[in-house]
Amino acid sequence: MRFTGFTIFIFFLFSANTYTQLYLNEILAANATALIETDFYNFPDFVEIYNSGDADINLSDYYLSDDQDSLFKWKFPVVNLQSKQYYLVYCDKKNTGKHTNFGLSADGEEVYLTDKNGKIIDHLSYEQQYPDISYGRDPSGTTQWYYCPLPSPGAKNSISTATEMAPKALYSVPAGRLNSSVSLNLTGKSIKFTTNGAVPNYTSSNYSQPFSINRTMNVKTRNYQENYLPGEVYCNTYFLYQHIFTLPVVAISFNPDYLYDNTIGIHVQGTNGIAGPCGNVANWNQNWERAAYLEYFDENGVKQIS
Repeated sequence: MRFTGFTIFIFFLFSANTYTQLYLNEILAANATALIETDFYNFPDFVEIYNSGDADINLSDYYLSDDQDSLFKWKFPVVNLQSKQYYLVYCDKKNTGKHTNFGLSADGEEVYLTDKNGKIIDHLSYEQQYPDISYGRDPSGTTQWYYCPLPSPGAKNSISTATEMAPKALYSVPAGRLNSSVSLNLTGKSIKFTTNGAVPNYTSSNYSQPFSINRTMNVKTRNYQENYLPGEVYCNTYFLYQHIFTLPVVAISFNPDYLYDNTIGIHVQGTNGIAGPCGNVANWNQNWERAAYLEYFDENGVKQIS
């Protein structure tokens, strides 16, 4: 009998260890441009799971949810997560494969990882999230979570202790219609900028001196100031030698690849299309989402919304 009791004790100890080796490790609740998946070629939110233990884990015995009253909301597929490996789940409501039947709120909510018995293995309650900035567990092994300026799906988290975004750059020339070319000066620290519609990132051009607005263009900026999270993206569109505004005008700018690329472009027939109502197989029939920047100018040419 003593041997049997010892065997049961070992069983419970093993079970406890399997619970503690599986973690929620990183989330991205506002994926604008950071990661495109190749099942549907969209930019979904994601949750990353990490197996910190020495044994493999069959994830099909586990569930993911954003609702405490519905912990069995989404069941993991049959996947063997090896020791010290990551597993990425796309939260895009597709409900197939590694795509969940729910999304993540950028305003903040809850995420639950549970086993088949409804036991909560790990839980995250998060607050406001920012575009293309993920939220990850401290890789040193603590339970503390931090913002991650560079999302790292499938890899060790790169955290920052910053909690505020860098202030936006200031433009010396307001957006709108111009009668002649002008020199634009940007004020701020560590400004990255683009003029082709793409969102500025770490590899974009550094602003160092005023430059000429000599054609119709948009100037998009993002500050990467030390001790701050990457700043909010801001854009001014300049209409050089265009007609005088008599009606409101909407300017939309985004990465040109999102429109014209053969694989991910939404305005071309491309090479990644599906059949549409008229039978044509084309990219523009896909139910895709692409991030864009919108500016609204009133009939007097004054920008009212950005």
